Amino acid sequence: MRDGKFRCALGIGLVLLVFLLLTSCLLDGLKISQGSICGYVTLEDGAAKTGVSISAKSSDGKYSYSATSDSKGYFSITKMHAATYDLTFSKTGYTTFTKNSVEVSANGSVDLGTTKLSYTYGYIKGKVTDEDGKAISDATVTVTGTNLSYTATTDSSGNYSIKAKTGTYTKIAFKCSCWSAEKTLSNKVTLSEKKTATIPDYKLSANHSFKVTDMKESTFTEHGYRKYKCSGCGLVKTEQLPLVTGAKWAGVRVSDYGMVKDEDNPYAFDEFPGVNDMVSFGEKMESCYEGSTGAYVLIVGTVSSKGWKCKLDFPLSKSIDNVSGTSGTDKFESYLTAMDNAGYSVWLQVESGNADLVALATEVMNHYKNHSCVKGFGIDVEWHQPEGTDGHGTALSNETVSAVLAAVQDINEDYTVFVKHWDTDYLPAAQEGLIFVNDSQGFKAKEGKTALERMCKEFSDWAKHYDPCPVMFQIGYKADRGIWGEMENPAHDLGTALLESCTTDNDIGIIWVDFTLADVIDKID
Repeated sequence: MRDGKFRCALGIGLVLLVFLLLTSCLLDGLKISQGSICGYVTLEDGAAKTGVSISAKSSDGKYSYSATSDSKGYFSITKMHAATYDLTFSKTGYTTFTKNSVEVSANGSVDLGTTKLSYTYGYIKGKVTDEDGKAISDATVTVTGTNLSYTATTDSSGNYSIKAKTGTYTKIAFKCSCWSAEKTLSNKVTLSEKKTATIPDYKLSANHSFKVTDMKESTFTEHGYRKYKCSGCGLVKTEQLPLVTGAKWAGVRVSDYGMVKDEDNPYAFDEFPGVNDMVSFGEKMESCYEGSTGAYVLIVGTVSSKGWKCKLDFPLSKSIDNVSGTSGTDKFESYLTAMDNAGYSVWLQVESGNADLVALATEVMNHYKNHSCVKGFGIDVEWHQPEGTDGHGTALSNETVSAVLAAVQDINEDYTVFVKHWDTDYLPAAQEGLIFVNDSQGFKAKEGKTALERMCKEFSDWAKHYDPCPVMFQIGYKADRGIWGEMENPAHDLGTALLESCTTDNDIGIIWVDFTLADVIDKID
């Protein structure tokens, strides 16, 4: 009986011992599987960090684990056996990176920090020149493909070498001030690891933005010039202007009320022209007369019949009797800047009303004196103290115009003053610094002469009367449409007829009025 109890107790003891041994082994196994490795992955080209594969294999080959990086580049391998591991980081398009002999202990955690993968790369090489074959240095060259974009800079010989990720490239872009361009590669480039792809040389056309920095008008005997500088690359060039063969100036009259079409003015524009269009008018008129300079008679002050005040198109710097200014921005500032850049000549005309001409001229010329295109001040005598004059204005005395000329030449000694009327009795005598503008209109056939013949006679007499002073002929009025309406190129043909009728040597300008400009400007070749 006692032996049976002993054997039973012994059996139970053995069972408990086996249970304790198994439990101990299981616990030890659990301890062995609690090691871990973690860290971050970045990519050399800054691409998305997700999707990097990380594998860990023990040195004895018994254990292997894997993980994938998340959007932040983080990865973690857990429940690892204690062992020495070799880790491999891989992603398509990047060089596989191996980190050996990483010790993982039971319950230990290894932080690898940040691992950076370099992309697999090759080189794309080529050369960039201008149209003349001159190397373009310091140009930024960029090749692109789907989700691929890599850049390099050309050297002094125009050569570039772009270290780029393996893949297929379809476009190339160049950025270098005036030679910027983007092109589709004629043959796409498939770049392999550590290989070099050479693409054909590129010749780029420049897109210069030239502005006139200095100019001199031509005469009948001496060539003028325009000096230009590119605002993008600084390139400087000089253009020699041809000798004057007829008109010294050729251009247009510009006013708020004359440029825009209405029922009394059907041959003007639908809306006031923009800056680029306005500049093109000077270019077209200039092209009508070899050696001429594009010119504008710009009306910056108009008269009001109520009180006969002059309203200027810019804010006044001080109070002036019978003069008002605008409260907003200067409408013509951007136009004048464009004319500066083009190298044209501008006279600033006012309809003075009862304003003091010296004060008015001083205000206008001081306001616009920063513009190189501005050549002088203009007085339309028809609107000088016009009340009770039956539309003729008050005759301009020699003393008054001399005072105005002195005032504007105190601002710039090269400024001139033009005086405008159709009747010499209303204008002062010829003197240096003055230009005499004739705006006669409404010519009719009479006494055996055609309307054109009578017009030529009047303008040639005008030039003779004021010789040797310069003169301008303001033409193109609706009242003379019977003369110029059927001409093939009125801006050229009418002006040429007037020039050919003149026998004197004074400088002559041809100015087409804004009232009908829209009807003739596109007829200029």
